[in-house]
Amino acid sequence: MPTDTVYTGIDFAPGMIATAKKKYPEANRKVADMLEYITNLPQESVDLIVGVASIQHLFPARDRQLFFSHIYRALKWRGLCLLTNRSYSSRFIRKYRLQQLQASADSVFLAQRKRNDLLISRKDPNYAQNKKKYERYYHLFTLRELKELSLLSGFVVEELTYMQQDGTTGDDRKQARNSLLAIRKDIC
Repeated sequence: MPTDTVYTGIDFAPGMIATAKKKYPEANRKVADMLEYITNLPQESVDLIVGVASIQHLFPARDRQLFFSHIYRALKWRGLCLLTNRSYSSRFIRKYRLQQLQASADSVFLAQRKRNDLLISRKDPNYAQNKKKYERYYHLFTLRELKELSLLSGFVVEELTYMQQDGTTGDDRKQARNSLLAIRKDIC
């Protein structure tokens, strides 16, 4: 790697950044909101953007489209973006069927969320001491939705597939754990 290469890792959770800094003190890490961070990047200033389990937490839908538009603007020509997120798979829906039913009811009766917008109860990191839980928002992407968001923003889709628990990729939505999207700022 060239010596002038700069990497920046961001996370909204201060604890995650603190852990990363302990493990890799030389790395550049920041506590930041990813949409705000991407929005403030200069135009065509980045070669590569990697998002791991990140945009699945963006709400509402316009923020997801805004994110794609801003990564397109921030990437240099032929720049690459890799994103992994929870997928709208049979496995995930089975595991969170009650949350799925609630989201479906909310979409029909309240028009607040779509059926693939779930609130999932999570335990606080100090749950043993404080017994606190919180709800975390997840948008479960379909491959079709990821492709549409990419194309609307001007990207060329290099790869779009499901990732299984063992790390293999393919078209099997039933047992998929995540989606994998590789997009490039380029001409079709």
